Amino acid sequence: MDEDVLLVSIMTVNNEIGTIQPIEEIAKIVHQQNAFFHTDAAQASVTKRIDVVQDDVDLMSLSAHKMYGPKGIGTLYVKNGVERNIEPLFWGGGQENGLRSGTLPVALCVGFGAAAKILNEHGDEMIVHVKKLRDVFFQQLSDFKQNVKLIGPDLNNRHVGNLSILFPEYEATDLLTMLQPNLAASTGAACTSGIPEPSHVLRALGLSGDLADNVIRFSFGQFLSEDDIMRGIKLLRDVVERVNAR
Repeated sequence: MDEDVLLVSIMTVNNEIGTIQPIEEIAKIVHQQNAFFHTDAAQASVTKRIDVVQDDVDLMSLSAHKMYGPKGIGTLYVKNGVERNIEPLFWGGGQENGLRSGTLPVALCVGFGAAAKILNEHGDEMIVHVKKLRDVFFQQLSDFKQNVKLIGPDLNNRHVGNLSILFPEYEATDLLTMLQPNLAASTGAACTSGIPEPSHVLRALGLSGDLADNVIRFSFGQFLSEDDIMRGIKLLRDVVERVNAR
């Protein structure tokens, strides 16, 4: 960084491979250059405690549906004083202290608040529950006769609900087609699921196009049980055996 940088924006947690960034450390570097720091923390709320004061971020984006709230609403945290440096994208009634005009969706706001309250009260136990399920799934997956590889950080240093798995001998789309509609997973980010090219995240890690096409992202949530995990493993094992039998 140098003095020409105005704003730095970093994902707190990567949505494809679960990497957790050292936001507090990054904020110190950014502020040493008198720049503003924004973090997209949409994926972070169900894997770590969020503390905008400790992390010293200027701006933070959150999304309700990532914390079991309603779809269609998010929020932008703005540090006190920073709002003077923000110009609205569109003008109108002057809501949100002039930063964003428009009528708020009250029902979605209430749902967002309720989800945040539940997460604040029970987040730690939810994180433990989801991590346990994910680790069971990975252990069962590792017992497959086929070679599989974890992509991204190790299990203790990634999003608790994320597994990005490379199946070197199988195309991910083949496996996913055979798994649907009984097991939902993806080949990359949900927001780029309609794009046929290999994931830019996986390519940035150094995976070739062919290997990137063999990676499946499995996601785990609060409302799954260990029975669900074992059913998912059986479905995946059956599909792999069917592919081997071709």
